[in-house]
Amino acid sequence: MKLFKSTNPNTCPKMQGVHNNRLMKPPYRGILSKRSPEPAQAWCEDEKKEKKSLLHSPQFVTPSRVRSPSTVTCSTGTQPTLFRRLLNYLKLPYLTICLIVILVTIHLALPEDAHTLLEWPPGPWWREPWRVFTYGFVHASSSHLTINALVAIAVGWRLEIEQGWWRVLLVWSGGVISGALGAGILQPTVRVVGQSAAVYALLMAHIPNVSLMVGSIPYWWFRPLSVVVLLGSEGVWMLLHPAPAMDLLKSQLHVNPVAWSAHLTGAVVGVPLGFLIFKGTEDNIYKLRNRLSRIISVVVLMLAMICAIIYYTISAHSRTFHT
Repeated sequence: MKLFKSTNPNTCPKMQGVHNNRLMKPPYRGILSKRSPEPAQAWCEDEKKEKKSLLHSPQFVTPSRVRSPSTVTCSTGTQPTLFRRLLNYLKLPYLTICLIVILVTIHLALPEDAHTLLEWPPGPWWREPWRVFTYGFVHASSSHLTINALVAIAVGWRLEIEQGWWRVLLVWSGGVISGALGAGILQPTVRVVGQSAAVYALLMAHIPNVSLMVGSIPYWWFRPLSVVVLLGSEGVWMLLHPAPAMDLLKSQLHVNPVAWSAHLTGAVVGVPLGFLIFKGTEDNIYKLRNRLSRIISVVVLMLAMICAIIYYTISAHSRTFHT
């Protein structure tokens, strides 16, 4: 015998006894219960004859086919295996690799005389505006190139996977340009080469990336920690080696000084550029804070551009006046 429940009261005109070859069992009602009677439960006596018709009837459901809410499962797709997670985490940053290949090719193929046509000069650069960008493709030495390449891979790998190559390229370009303009203001007598400004911009761009992608980045705390450690090491080095004295000493010894101004401006610009360019998650719990950060980033970048335009305009007029 199988239990079939009727939900239509019209099919059960009698509340007890036998009706249409079905033994009707009246529902239990308490003594003080005032609710209307529930539909009666029916047991099929002739199961072989009526099993097929009752199974196809929408009025009867077999209890064996009914699941409780606690046993119902929902399929959301197969979970990725550990190998697939590893492959997803180890995706290659193709933009960073291509940039490193270009840098190595330029360093090995171009002669030393051609490097001087690409580096950032301490003079009126606006007469040769390509230098504001091309200085990042030449390096002072092989060790300089190696350090920048290794740090670029370490900093830009996950950033490129999470945000896409073209967003990283925009931040990288903004870091290069801001590094040159900042070096022209803070160190106007220093020739600048290398990708350090772009690397620092990518490094600081991890802060807006973590803020915009909160909840989807594993071990997110490690990234701000690495930013603090690297910037702290740079600050300690600057305290132990004062910049003006070192620049004067190295210029007398014919050694290239460190363009700390390019590092500084690249790092400062990396944060607002990241907030403006990077994407965020839809379920971010800090949407209001991120919107406010984007507005502040626009204001900061506009003020920086206005200050740079005013400085270089005055500098150009003073140079033409003295000449």
